[in-house]
Amino acid sequence: ANYQGCRPTGANDTGDDFSGARDLDHTSQVVQNGVKEYLSRLKELGFDSWRWDIAKGFSSSFFGDYINASNPYASVGEYWDGNQNLLKAWINGTGGKSAAFDFNMYYDILQPALNSGNYSVLASGFTGLAGQFGFADKAVTFIDNHDTFVKPGSIVSNDNIMKGYAYILTHHGIPCVFLPHYYGGTFKK
Repeated sequence: ANYQGCRPTGANDTGDDFSGARDLDHTSQVVQNGVKEYLSRLKELGFDSWRWDIAKGFSSSFFGDYINASNPYASVGEYWDGNQNLLKAWINGTGGKSAAFDFNMYYDILQPALNSGNYSVLASGFTGLAGQFGFADKAVTFIDNHDTFVKPGSIVSNDNIMKGYAYILTHHGIPCVFLPHYYGGTFKK
């Protein structure tokens, strides 16, 4: 299909602004069909799962629609927010079709505990989004990613990185290992 010649619609944004990329109007049937066609072509190329960047950019209901249409093996959204209730709302808004990165655990649990050495908050085992009833299989826990890796306040010590992995690999959630941590040999930033 040819989608050239699309003009701005003036429709209200269904998500948060992000100045780093164009803002598509997901209320448009042309955009929806284009995204679904794109996902279909990715599947034909052998991709089987989706990682949604900037998941705050448009309404979670559209993510759910795109997931239903493309039927991926797995789906995870980068809904970059430490607020547990907002993470739950985003997951629920997809119709429960997508997981989300557990920024609640990252910001409110792992970062403070590992950087301060105060591990008492980890003792309950029911921490972050992953520890919430009904969300353990929708919470992707992590120690670092391509964005957090370079930000001040991230988990900076080599020993703490390994302690963090010991925690996420043995507790609720779907653990995600940052490739440089797996292959890098050293954990320098």
